[in-house]
Amino acid sequence: MGYYSSTNKKSLKFADKIVKCINNKDSNGLYALFSESVRENIEKDSFTKDSERLFEYVGTNIKEFESMGSSMEGSINHGKKVTCYYSKFELISNDNNFIMDYVVTIEDAYEQKNIGIKSLKIIKLEDTEKYFIYLQDLPDGITLPDEAK
Repeated sequence: MGYYSSTNKKSLKFADKIVKCINNKDSNGLYALFSESVRENIEKDSFTKDSERLFEYVGTNIKEFESMGSSMEGSINHGKKVTCYYSKFELISNDNNFIMDYVVTIEDAYEQKNIGIKSLKIIKLEDTEKYFIYLQDLPDGITLPDEAK
């Protein structure tokens, strides 16, 4: 019970930061949540465009969000630890409900620049099956449906 609670609290902390960035339309804040290794591979201008598409797609402020589950993957090799969370949340706004999936590395004793969000996907709740993808298969950066302008 304590292990699940700890994982869920850490997952909730990242979800709260993401939602605050979305509500404040804070592209720089959202960018800072991503790992250095992801930021190195995605041009800032491209990320800014993706985050603006995200803000437009979500529209009005998110009123609340609820965990739909999270899991942890960890490994220890020669005493060095790597820990990643795979999380799913329902985002509730005035106009729509969304599903937010994200992958975040919270510890990497091999490569510190991997710590942070790797992948973030947000889709409308009703499009869950249409845009299904396993969390471990999400590409780096922000993933949105085709209709997000």
